[in-house]
Amino acid sequence: MAAEWGEGGVDDLIREISHHLERDNQDVKALRQRAEYHNLREDWAGVAADLEAVRKLEPGAKFGIILAHAYEALGRIPEAEAEYTLEAASADMLEMPLLLAGRARVRRRRGDASGSLEDLKAAVSLQPSEPWLLAELKRFEEEILKGSGTPSRDAGP
Repeated sequence: MAAEWGEGGVDDLIREISHHLERDNQDVKALRQRAEYHNLREDWAGVAADLEAVRKLEPGAKFGIILAHAYEALGRIPEAEAEYTLEAASADMLEMPLLLAGRARVRRRRGDASGSLEDLKAAVSLQPSEPWLLAELKRFEEEILKGSGTPSRDAGP
């Protein structure tokens, strides 16, 4: 089953894959492909449902940042943190900073400021010239300073 871009766009592709999955709901490749199209539409519930189905069929399946991000967007913070951690355990060096920054965001939302700061510093240490990471670290350190009223002892990456 190979869904390709057509005149109907992403919605038609999702429908085509969905019809296929009605006949074969264990087609891991189709589930992954539909999750990618749901991601393009920012349909986080669709992404999560499809990738959770993949994980049931293939318990060791890896998804990079996509499932963790979907959980985060859905407000499923404990699941997002667990998924970022799982993916970071086997990530390559290019993806690791994204995973650490994502986990830092969910840790911050959960109230774990020190864990969040630790993750951001680790991400910056892997890509010290990445402007968005440096900006995120600076912004969070400023939030910490405003919240505590005292300077951070370890404010650098």
